[in-house]
Amino acid sequence: PSRWNTLRALRVLKYVDAKLVKQLDGPPFSAATRSHDGVIWFGGPEAIARVVNDRLEPFVLPDAAKGRAVESIAVDGRGAVWVAFDEAGLFRFANGTWTSNGNIAELPQGEVVSATVDGRGDVWLGYVDRRIARVSGEQVRVFTAADGLSIGAVTALYAKSSFVWAGG
Repeated sequence: PSRWNTLRALRVLKYVDAKLVKQLDGPPFSAATRSHDGVIWFGGPEAIARVVNDRLEPFVLPDAAKGRAVESIAVDGRGAVWVAFDEAGLFRFANGTWTSNGNIAELPQGEVVSATVDGRGDVWLGYVDRRIARVSGEQVRVFTAADGLSIGAVTALYAKSSFVWAGG
């Protein structure tokens, strides 16, 4: 299996069976994900980019997020890219357009530090203030202490099929 990795040297590296096979020059990245269709996405303070035919295809960030570190990145089942920026908030990139908080009024305001996608294509977002939000299309369900959530900042999320692990 191949692995992609980033270094401070502004490169994306591809390994196959523990051997370096490709180096791609690009902007610095701080987060990465793999979409349900196998596309690798990277995010950083200068751009998000996807890997297409072993080449980086960058996309310009929204003005409010330029220069901000990417805390987490996830691609939902519809192909929208969700990016949590440090101190700039959560944005959804769909059909070439960025929207703050996904343009979903029910989605909580607050700092998102982790994100994952489950087997249904729903996005799960972990907040610093002990909340988790599940976004299914345009529908949102927020989990709090009232739902049994008893961890601090939700800094880690992992989903597979219909279950989600949360850590903090």
